[in-house]
Amino acid sequence: MTTRYNPSISQEPRYQITQPIDRKAPESILDWLDRIGRLLPHVIDNSQTEAISRKDEGK
Repeated sequence: MTTRYNPSISQEPRYQITQPIDRKAPESILDWLDRIGRLLPHVIDNSQTEAISRKDEGK
């Protein structure tokens, strides 16, 4: 069996007090996506704007 390094998992002695986990300020999913470059702008083309205007006219 091979041992792999995983920084998310650590082992502490059973009766030793562990260090608290540092909590950063909560980040929204949109902020996270923007920060990592995965948030894409919404682009509406002409066919979508025409469909929206036809839908609004039907009200």
